Amino acid sequence: MVDDKKGEEFDDVRSPVFSPNDKSIAYWALQDGYISVVHGDKRGREFALIGDAISGSQIEPVFSPNSKQIAYRVKHYGRLFLVKADSKYEVFEIFDSAGKPTFSPDSKLLAYWIRKGDKEFLMLGDQKGEDFDFVTDPIFSLDGKKIAYGARKGRELWWKVVKIK
Repeated sequence: MVDDKKGEEFDDVRSPVFSPNDKSIAYWALQDGYISVVHGDKRGREFALIGDAISGSQIEPVFSPNSKQIAYRVKHYGRLFLVKADSKYEVFEIFDSAGKPTFSPDSKLLAYWIRKGDKEFLMLGDQKGEDFDFVTDPIFSLDGKKIAYGARKGRELWWKVVKIK
């Protein structure tokens, strides 16, 4: 139930998140072995619940600052995906592991780190950054013109600050 309005029934629900404008919530819903994100009264794409697909921080939908988009991570048949939902659902394969998705202040860009094999790199929109051994979750500057993240290659550690074009 949201307020006094009864919604669809599910086997389990988790991780409610308010939109920045406080007008809606999003949450995970589990039904018959499939998991999806519900945003308002819209139920997103279903994914097969396999292994640890509902563990840890992978179950938190993230709203864009303008409250119009949601991004989240999910495992589906052993493959990790990032899903970005606005008027349509876009699914990006993520390979082995992924960081929490982060929207730019203007809601136009989505950033996150991903791991493929023994290398990690930052994704900014559809642009892949430099390969590292380890990358932290990114953060945008308040004006949205730069992004910063931690990175490690061997024993060298950096704070990377990248101007956004």
